[in-house]
Amino acid sequence: MKSEIFGLPADSVLGIPSIRVVGDAAIEVMNYGGLRSCSPVEIVLNTKIGELVVSGEALGISEINSDGIKIEGKIYKIIYG
Repeated sequence: MKSEIFGLPADSVLGIPSIRVVGDAAIEVMNYGGLRSCSPVEIVLNTKIGELVVSGEALGISEINSDGIKIEGKIYKIIYG
């Protein structure tokens, strides 16, 4: 996949998720499709390319809007399923 399409980032044009991980304390996901489930040990997001599972301890959603979601807590694993 090219890094840009028509001068725009490919993730924006194709609607695929863009993920930013901040150490083991936070993850920001842009272009997600919705929240499937949420608990203190696991948060599951729908994306255009499958589920995104974030596992850890004391997980919570600190920000959520139509563009993205920010999950904070002690993150152990991030899995596409």
